[in-house]
Amino acid sequence: MIINAYAVPLIVGFVVSWIAAILILIRSIRTARYSDALFSALLIASSFLLLEYMFGYMGINVLWNEMLYFPYETSLLIGPLFYLYFRAQIDTNFRVKGKQWLHFLPYVLYVIHRLIVFSQGGDFVRSYLDMIGIAGYIDLAASFLSNVIYFILTLRLYRVYRNWLSNEMPEGSSFSFQWFKVLLLFIFLSIIIMWTFTTINLLGFPLDYQHNVWQYILLSAILVMLSFEGYAQKQPMYLNFRPHERLETSRDEQASKETGVTDKTVDPQLEKKVVQLMEDQRLYLNPDISLSVFALESGFSKSDVSYCINTVFHKNFSQFVNEYRVQEVCTALDRGDHNQFSLLGIAMNAGFNSKATFNRVFKELKQMTPLQYAQQVEIRRSEK
Repeated sequence: MIINAYAVPLIVGFVVSWIAAILILIRSIRTARYSDALFSALLIASSFLLLEYMFGYMGINVLWNEMLYFPYETSLLIGPLFYLYFRAQIDTNFRVKGKQWLHFLPYVLYVIHRLIVFSQGGDFVRSYLDMIGIAGYIDLAASFLSNVIYFILTLRLYRVYRNWLSNEMPEGSSFSFQWFKVLLLFIFLSIIIMWTFTTINLLGFPLDYQHNVWQYILLSAILVMLSFEGYAQKQPMYLNFRPHERLETSRDEQASKETGVTDKTVDPQLEKKVVQLMEDQRLYLNPDISLSVFALESGFSKSDVSYCINTVFHKNFSQFVNEYRVQEVCTALDRGDHNQFSLLGIAMNAGFNSKATFNRVFKELKQMTPLQYAQQVEIRRSEK
């Protein structure tokens, strides 16, 4: 076995991916966080893409001799795992069951086919590869289609989720889109890098081993970054995104807005409960408050609570909560809390957890920045 300059980054990517996958899997078992189990599997499956070139530059030839045609390639696993991880990340109740297992059918068929051929022995495998010729690219085409299809499915789901979250969570909540943006970007870059090199080779401009390895070095770097980012990212304790249900609700709400006709009335008890939860129990102080949690506290359905806030208070849930938070900040500033605590600390105590969102929302509602408001408080005090 040898280790040269090309092998080192591949080894690092492979080892880091496995260490992160094990740590994330342990966290999944400890916290019953299902999305972690899927992300752990995604990291492991992705690390196997490095195997061929990593072994090649280490002088290990087992993949081309004893294990020729063994189903160690995992390209058909990555797309489904990526999509299902995203589903589990935005819905804490999601589990792979029933028809969801059909996502893995292409990979299962690939494994069965490879194992049948592999079990016949090395001589049969070599003659089989000579016989099928260009048909051997079927696996490659299937992998490409799988990657593209699942990336598009995930991107579409992400866009629907963004729209849903804007009504489910106050703007600037801890459930930001940053991790999903990073994940989508890294997956997109991986697809572009891998298939650019593959296309060049297929179009009659074959690259040598030392040129092809760069796509795997870049992939290794992406895996390292994904490992760290994936381990650090946060999942809400309770987030129940149902894309189809949300789409139906959105259509109904849109129809009501366009026609101006509604067939619902607001329960006076619900209106009273909403006010009580905000003014007496001050649920807005919870930085992770969501429409789902708010509805559970109220004892009414989520759709009824949303309709009540929209109809009675003429706001969406995000605006409704952040308005209370801004008023909480103003009350603290009027007391002079800014002389003891930072403006950001006061904002955090009021339920905000994003400085940028706090500053922008405050200015929208008060027509001035938090600092300007605090300065005005001091001016009024000095005039007394």
